[in-house]
Amino acid sequence: GINAEYMGQLLSNTKHIMQVKLAFLTICLSLLVVGTLCINDNFQDIQTSLVNIDEQEIRQEYEKWYQQYQQRLEGTQYSKELRYNTFKTNYMKIKEHNANPSKAFTMTVNQFTGLTDEERKQYLGAYVPPVSYTHLRAHETPEHLVCRLLLEKK
Repeated sequence: GINAEYMGQLLSNTKHIMQVKLAFLTICLSLLVVGTLCINDNFQDIQTSLVNIDEQEIRQEYEKWYQQYQQRLEGTQYSKELRYNTFKTNYMKIKEHNANPSKAFTMTVNQFTGLTDEERKQYLGAYVPPVSYTHLRAHETPEHLVCRLLLEKK
């Protein structure tokens, strides 16, 4: 059989390997906890900086923005209060972005801050209004329209 000395060495080696594995797992777990705490602290700092932005600050920034760009807003469908809500959402995005030190650039309030995504796309020429399929095309008669709609119906 197997001699006692060999079994003793085998058990000793196995015990040593288990201790090394346990130490390694302990170190890994410690690093994970420390990393999580650091990330949480950074997140808390960002959240705290955002919480410190009060409604009065946002309202003042909005009023300055509105005075500067109100002529461009004439004829739009949004009331001043709905426009404010859009501005506030975008303003908070700007503040959140700028509070993150890993960002390579800063954002600022500009002519687009109070515009919706659709308005901004339209202003930049990237907006394509939806096509109405129930209107006559240039070459169609009313009968052609009916036939086309019947054929396209699913």
